[in-house]
Amino acid sequence: MVRVARQPDPARIRLLKRRINDDRYLNEAIRRIAQELTKELVERDGGRNGIRERK
Repeated sequence: MVRVARQPDPARIRLLKRRINDDRYLNEAIRRIAQELTKELVERDGGRNGIRERK
C-alpha cells in the first residue's frame, strides 16, 4: 500500500517553529520522551535488570 503525504499546514509549521525555540517547551518534550522510553524499556524487560517502575 502506498501512502500519499498530505499537504503541510502552514499555520502548524509556524507554531512548531516558535515552539522549537521555547526552552520550556523543549524541556517538557524531552521529559515526556524520556518517560515514555523508560516505561517501554521497563515493560519490555520486565524489571529483570534492576530497573523498577516508579509508582
